Amino acid sequence: MPMNKKAITIISTIAVFLLTVIAAFVWLSRTRYADVTVIGGEIESPVEGRDYYEYVNSRVSGRFIGKSVFEIKKSEAEKLFSSDPRVKIVSVKKVFPNRIKLNAEIRSPEFVLRADGYEYDYVVDDEFFVIGQFAKSKENAGDLPVVNINGCLPDKTPELSEKIRGDVISLLEVAFANYDVYDDPTIVASVTLNGGTNKFVEFGMATGVRIKFVLGVSKFTDKEFLSAKNEFCLNAVNARDAYFGLSDSEKNEGTLWIIKDINGNIVPRWEKTNQGE
Repeated sequence: MPMNKKAITIISTIAVFLLTVIAAFVWLSRTRYADVTVIGGEIESPVEGRDYYEYVNSRVSGRFIGKSVFEIKKSEAEKLFSSDPRVKIVSVKKVFPNRIKLNAEIRSPEFVLRADGYEYDYVVDDEFFVIGQFAKSKENAGDLPVVNINGCLPDKTPELSEKIRGDVISLLEVAFANYDVYDDPTIVASVTLNGGTNKFVEFGMATGVRIKFVLGVSKFTDKEFLSAKNEFCLNAVNARDAYFGLSDSEKNEGTLWIIKDINGNIVPRWEKTNQGE
């Protein structure tokens, strides 16, 4: 039975109303505002004449303004900065109907990773992400401490924007925990990680003395190693104080051994020569 004119009019009216609502919803949900917060960024942005806030804000606005807020994802924002590993996208929040809030953090260089098996030196932040690379050179490293790796290379050659993987992370954690307690980081001139049979972390201090953190275990998987790693991280301040407690002449030469005694206590011992290695 064919519909009468009244029914057709009602259906048409409803259809037009629904289409209008959908069109209005789509129009309203287009992103018109991008609230960008950037933490850090003391280093220069890749764009000359712009600080990092201007750089991030410009790219985010250019990419997402006019796009539906429902289509914007954190992964998409991360891809937007894939060419600049220093930009870390912390969060992306959608605020209906037409606003997004993006929080970013600028990764700061902490040290330079160096190994004989690598073509380049790699700049790493405090979360062990690779944020830069350059030809091996003391001049290129600038004021950053150089971490030399022996016997425990990462699982793969480091790549920009990726995190360092493998057993070396455990030694890096010990190194960073002890490095981070110095108010003046330039006092640590170099860092060596040894993942051989006798695992240790060594600081070459700018004054001349070496500080050697001897973990005293042979395998990274041993419970003893994990325990030793935690102890050396937790006692970083004590190791620092042991260095500052040295006389001026002791700071200029020899080795300050940081070891665990038979009772499991962290004990510092300075030697003029390198006996006991």
